[in-house]
Amino acid sequence: MDGSEASRDIVLALLATRGHLRGDADPLLDDLVAQGYAIRVGDSVVLTSEGAREARETLLLGAEDPRRAALTTYLPRFGVLDRRVRELCTSWQLLPDGTPNPHHPDYDAAVRRRLEALHRDALTHVHELAGTEPHLREYADLLSEACTAFLAGDSAMLASPVRASYHTVWMWLHQDLRLRLGLAPEDDET
Repeated sequence: MDGSEASRDIVLALLATRGHLRGDADPLLDDLVAQGYAIRVGDSVVLTSEGAREARETLLLGAEDPRRAALTTYLPRFGVLDRRVRELCTSWQLLPDGTPNPHHPDYDAAVRRRLEALHRDALTHVHELAGTEPHLREYADLLSEACTAFLAGDSAMLASPVRASYHTVWMWLHQDLRLRLGLAPEDDET
């Protein structure tokens, strides 16, 4: 695979995991649009159904690929961490009794401490995954950026669906793993 094919596959993977990319004059995005794999919607590019099929085929690790076996073995541990991420985000939004979090300093500080512990564990897991799939290392950086911003006071960086928040980046990683293993959301262990 030459550099242009590799770059195309990276952009295809980003579109498949993130749902859209912004890009006005990006030649790789333009090529995907010209091939019918993506369309422009405002200032974003999204996959077509044909593009989603192409992404699934391009990203899927074959049955004999040792990376597939390694990632499949890893899924149950990923599932445990995934539940912790979801529980933490819920804790930021709701008190244990289900009422909205009024953001009392002590309660919020406890949630932040939980994120720090979770983040240490997440980095360990992502670096382990990156040993199998090196491109996954990017998620460690994105998670760290979101964690740092949240701990510095940007509360949207925990669970905002429209920013590269901790939860959003985690979901990108989750989707990346599912695509590489050919799993529907209900097929994995999370």
